[in-house]
Amino acid sequence: MSVQIVFVKFYVFFRRSNVKNIVMLLLFVCSIAWGQLNDYIGSIDVTNEGINPECVLIDSTNFKIYISIHNTQNTGAKDGLIGVYDLQTHNQEKIFQCGSNVLIDPMGMALIGNFLYVANSDLTGITGGNIVRINVVTGDWVSGGNGVALPAGGNNYFDLTTDGTNLWAGSSLSTPTGNLYRFSQLENWPNPTVNTTSLVTNARGNGVILGAGNDIWVADFSGGNHAGHVQSYDRNTGTVGTLWNFFSVGANLMDGLAWIGEPGNSDLYTTDWGANVYLRSHKNNSYTTIISGFEHAADIDIDKNNKRLYVVDMTADEIKIYGEKKSEKHHSNGHTCGAIGIEFLFLMLILKLLSKFKNRNKT
Repeated sequence: MSVQIVFVKFYVFFRRSNVKNIVMLLLFVCSIAWGQLNDYIGSIDVTNEGINPECVLIDSTNFKIYISIHNTQNTGAKDGLIGVYDLQTHNQEKIFQCGSNVLIDPMGMALIGNFLYVANSDLTGITGGNIVRINVVTGDWVSGGNGVALPAGGNNYFDLTTDGTNLWAGSSLSTPTGNLYRFSQLENWPNPTVNTTSLVTNARGNGVILGAGNDIWVADFSGGNHAGHVQSYDRNTGTVGTLWNFFSVGANLMDGLAWIGEPGNSDLYTTDWGANVYLRSHKNNSYTTIISGFEHAADIDIDKNNKRLYVVDMTADEIKIYGEKKSEKHHSNGHTCGAIGIEFLFLMLILKLLSKFKNRNKT
């Protein structure tokens, strides 16, 4: 359909619409205008709290940022912590350490109500991975029970995601194939119901994120023949689904995942524990490198209200923040919105108001 035909159809719509409907449509179009989030804004330096941050989690409801920090990563060290920051000012507000004998190398996080779930890993392999639940209001914490705790020897949870009721975890295990874990009936914590799905052979599950329908996407951290792989599974049955491969743009050990818009139906941002942030376009299924220059880009998250991308640069001890370039405006699924479309809406609104004022003067 040509641009001219689209504009004619819009004009007919406006002629038949009242001012309120035009304003609502204008606000809607402006609200979904997105550009690529690759314009550097600033960073959060975590060195006052510790070193080696791994995961960033945005809580837009309560205007908080949660950052998991490993600290030394020494054998036997249990000096990990969670830093809490203000979403607007980026000032550090509090720290959750869960005592001095709990958090080792905290990784991915997920928030359900007042409970923050943290993947408590041990990258030295001395202790098996577990998940710690922290009450963000009181600071009380409870580690997962026997059904949640993994055996020692290199078995760890890497990332977490949630639908608000259930919790999923990607894992890297000492056996060649990792698992995707689902924890339900979380009201029974520390002993929820646990279900496991084996990932594809030789996969190591890192980042996890829910997609459209029953899809859940897992970033593969194994490299080799799996370099650049982000694999979908049915979150209920475990059936293997679509494979997205970022290897063509140089990606290797896949790490963080974040949708810019509707899960599964918008552009996907991802990292690979390397120097870059990559993007898969929902519009044309293309893969591109959109940001470079990291020491080790780990987990990512997007503040959709303020259109900000947060990228953990782990060995640089900071979280780098990116916004959209003012010259670029796109829908969240990659389609061009552009200033022309918005200006057209404003023009139609002005014409409608003038027509309304003219008719009122006649009466």
